[in-house]
Amino acid sequence: MRASGKDLSLLSDQELIPLLRDGIADAYTTMYGRHAGFVFTVAMKMVKDEDEAYDLVQDIFTKIWEQGSLDIQTEIKPYLYRVTRNRILNQINRNKFKEQYFDSLQVFLDSGVWTTEEKILENEMELRIEQELAALPNKMRQVFELSRKENRSYKEIAEELGVSEETVRKQIHRALKILRSRLTAIFFTFFI
Repeated sequence: MRASGKDLSLLSDQELIPLLRDGIADAYTTMYGRHAGFVFTVAMKMVKDEDEAYDLVQDIFTKIWEQGSLDIQTEIKPYLYRVTRNRILNQINRNKFKEQYFDSLQVFLDSGVWTTEEKILENEMELRIEQELAALPNKMRQVFELSRKENRSYKEIAEELGVSEETVRKQIHRALKILRSRLTAIFFTFFI
C-alpha cells in the first residue's frame, strides 16, 4: 500500500498508528491486513464460532477506523488481544442477561397461562417476524429460508443457486444481523 509516495507495508505498526490517527485509509488497510488473522484466531479460540469470530474482526477494525484516535502505548497485538477479549466478555454478559430474560419468559409461556391479550401479542409478533423476513432483499431472503427453514447446508444452497459458499455465508450473516436488530426492537416493544 502506498500513501503520499510511501510504501506503508514497510512501516512498523508504531509508525502506522499516527497515520491511522490522521485518517489515512491505506494505513488502516495495511494494519488490517497484518492483524485481522490474529484477531480472528483469538476470537475463534474464545467463541468457537467462525461467523461470530468473523463479526468480531469486522467490528473491532471498524471501531478502530471510526475512532481514528488510537491510544496505543504498547505493541498493537497485546492491544488487539485486550480489545478482542473485552468485546467477547461484554458480549457474553449481554447474552447472559438476554438468556435469563428469555428463560423467564419461556417459564411463563410454558406455564400455559395465556390471556386473550397475550395470544393477540403472540400472533402480532409472528406476523411482524414474517414481515421482517419478507422485507429482506430477495436473494438474501431466499438463502436465509433455504438455510433456516429447509435446514440446507451452505454447500447445498450454493450449488442450487449457482453462487459460492462464501456468498451464502455472507448472505445468511447479513440476514441474521438485520433480523436481530429489527426483531430485538420489536420484541422489547411487545413485551416490555
